[in-house]
Amino acid sequence: MAHRRQKLAILGCIGILLFAMGVLYGPMLIHPRQTYWAMDTHLEKVPECTVTNVWGAIQKGWKDAEEICAPKPNCLITFYGEVQKALDIQIVRDAQRTVVKLENGYVTFYAPIEDCGQAKALLELNQYLKERGIPLLYVQAPHKICKYLPFLPYGMEDEINPFVDHFLAQLREGHCDVLDTRDFIKDDPPQHYRWFYRSDLHWTTDYSFLTYQKIVELMNQRYGFHVPAELYATENFQQIKREEPFFGNEYRRVGRYYVQRDKPYDTTPRFPTDVIKEGDRLINKNDTTGKKILFLCDSFGWLEMKNWLALTCGQLLQTDLRGKHGAFTDTIEQFQPDLVIVLYCPENLATPGVFDFRGKAENDDVLRNF
Repeated sequence: MAHRRQKLAILGCIGILLFAMGVLYGPMLIHPRQTYWAMDTHLEKVPECTVTNVWGAIQKGWKDAEEICAPKPNCLITFYGEVQKALDIQIVRDAQRTVVKLENGYVTFYAPIEDCGQAKALLELNQYLKERGIPLLYVQAPHKICKYLPFLPYGMEDEINPFVDHFLAQLREGHCDVLDTRDFIKDDPPQHYRWFYRSDLHWTTDYSFLTYQKIVELMNQRYGFHVPAELYATENFQQIKREEPFFGNEYRRVGRYYVQRDKPYDTTPRFPTDVIKEGDRLINKNDTTGKKILFLCDSFGWLEMKNWLALTCGQLLQTDLRGKHGAFTDTIEQFQPDLVIVLYCPENLATPGVFDFRGKAENDDVLRNF
């Protein structure tokens, strides 16, 4: 009899553990592809999904609990995130990426970066451009984990910023111009986080606009541009709050209770502009210099930066080699830029093909209209 009770106790414990694992990881297994996209702007329209509500529904009957969660993958994510928060778990893994909660309450994606030879590829491009009299400026966008104040959970080490340091050192040794945006907050590390979204991997408009100003200063000092001060002076731009809800990349993976939602702003000029878009090109009809900028970037650049940079030249061509089939060198020969600016965040330094400048020159849409 005692042996039988012991077996039942063990089976009961196993059942409880399986149930707990189902609650914690079920959403990621049932809806692995929807865990990223489900937390969209319709999130506020779904019923509350809290640990208390779901547990109460389970006590009433599993069907009631299923009605709360099963039809709504975004609700499952919210429930999953609340359980993680209740257990004070700072490293949350789902089917695709790992989310880490920093000591200051911000969340970020985290994955070690491996060297894919990107510095060598970028130096080859720099040499290619020098032979044609075209300068290149590499702008290093920051990672959300601050180089000078990581705020990582106990036991985790920052592997990302040391990798970036090594990458930039290789570029400087190869005589490539570098602008490291991480140094902007060297004397005030907490400012780094105030310039990032709590729930998204991207920098805010403040950090991005300061980088734009630093780029333009270098354009005037080194690269033969004569951009008037009014085109990048802080007082000539305004911040406009977005009306629609904002759900960041990490927010969509852990839900509304795990991290606070952000209130984003856009920075727009106070003065009249006349910039039109033709494919990947932005044409500034107010420009009288005829200067051209080729802007190679990820989302840190094309969200707002490209629009501001378009004010400083006659034409700006923005592209991203990820997913492109044509050779970037062909684009250079056809567009004939006065300056090439490359801006990427640290994660993409380990993305295969991000600096594949000599890809096959086949059907490249970027080359149209040149």
